[in-house]
Amino acid sequence: MSGVLARNHRLVVRIVLLQVACALIVASLFLVFKSAPAGLAALAGGLIVAVGSAVFGWRAFKPGIAGAAALSVAMYAGVALKWLWFAIALYVALARLRLEAEPLLIGLVAAQVGYWAGLMRFK
Repeated sequence: MSGVLARNHRLVVRIVLLQVACALIVASLFLVFKSAPAGLAALAGGLIVAVGSAVFGWRAFKPGIAGAAALSVAMYAGVALKWLWFAIALYVALARLRLEAEPLLIGLVAAQVGYWAGLMRFK
C-alpha cells in the first residue's frame, strides 16, 4: 500500500472510530439519564452516521492514485451512496423500528462531531 493510500485508509478509520466513540458516549448518557430505548435510539443515530462515513470513504478512495476524472466520479459516487444509506437507514429507524426521534437525531449530531474531530491533525 502506497503512502497516500495508507494515509487515506487511516483517515477513514480514525473518523469512523471517533464517530462510534461519540455515539457510544451519547448513548450511554441517554441510557443512564433517560431510558434504554432512548440509549438505543442515540446509538442507532450515531452508527448511521459512522456507517455512512465508512461507505463514503470506501467508495471515494477506492481508485487510489488516479486521474481527476476517476477521482471525481469516485467522490460523487461516495457522496451518493452515503446519502442513499442515510435515507434508507433513517426511514428504517424512524418508520419501521419506531425509535425515538430526539435521541436518534442527537446521536446523529454527536457522531458528526466525531467527524470534525477526525479531520483535525493533532501532533
